[in-house]
Amino acid sequence: LEVQEFRVDRVIETAQGALAEGLERATFRANGASYTMRWCHVIEVADGKIVSFADHLDTAAIIDAFRAPHP
Repeated sequence: LEVQEFRVDRVIETAQGALAEGLERATFRANGASYTMRWCHVIEVADGKIVSFADHLDTAAIIDAFRAPHP
């Protein structure tokens, strides 16, 4: 996998931590197929340390690119 772009579009502070939204563009080296997807990270902080991290992805775009035929 070769990532062309990984960008954070928005960060929202919450009482428990933060939410971050962004975009990723990448290409699979094996078949040359690429995808663009949105992502969201949910981060929980307690006593100044990250205690929980959840990564939510638009996996349909990744699956379509991964299944593309080899050139």
